[in-house]
Amino acid sequence: MTLHNKKNDEIGQIYFESKDREKVFQEKWVDKLLKDMQERNISYGILVSVSKPKDLKKDDGYVTRHNCIIIIEMNYRLIHSVVSFVKDSLETQSQNSKDFDGTAEMKRLWELIRSDQFKQGLRVLYLKMLKIEKNIEKQKKFFEKNIADQELSLLEMNQELKNVVLSFRSKVGTILPDNLLDKPEDK
Repeated sequence: MTLHNKKNDEIGQIYFESKDREKVFQEKWVDKLLKDMQERNISYGILVSVSKPKDLKKDDGYVTRHNCIIIIEMNYRLIHSVVSFVKDSLETQSQNSKDFDGTAEMKRLWELIRSDQFKQGLRVLYLKMLKIEKNIEKQKKFFEKNIADQELSLLEMNQELKNVVLSFRSKVGTILPDNLLDKPEDK
């Protein structure tokens, strides 16, 4: 949906996604919506769903993700209210960007920094960094557990070996030296 101000100047767009058949809310919808918004250079997304995310409280009416996606229930009044809110926000942003006083070069830089494409690029990069961080943590846990399992197995094998040697010594006698299982000294 393209939004215009009273002078009919384009002030922004909203990308809508509707999930009206799914019984359980899935966060992957939000990631897909963000990716679609970035591909189309759209600053706001509204995800309308019959299923609710866990953090959507009954009295709140909506939740946000990534500071640019609003998740709401399937309710036409609510949809119209949210669109109106986003339009007011975009009009304010548009007016504030026109009030910026500076050289032409600074204005271009200011427009770039305020652009949806720049903001979404930063957001996507940040989300990818979080994903890598999460994967690193999973790998750390896996390796720590794997090492702990190996250490436990080694301790169990060491104890079993001692039991075998003791059993052998009790049946056969002291043929084996007492220090057979002592660790050698490092040199």
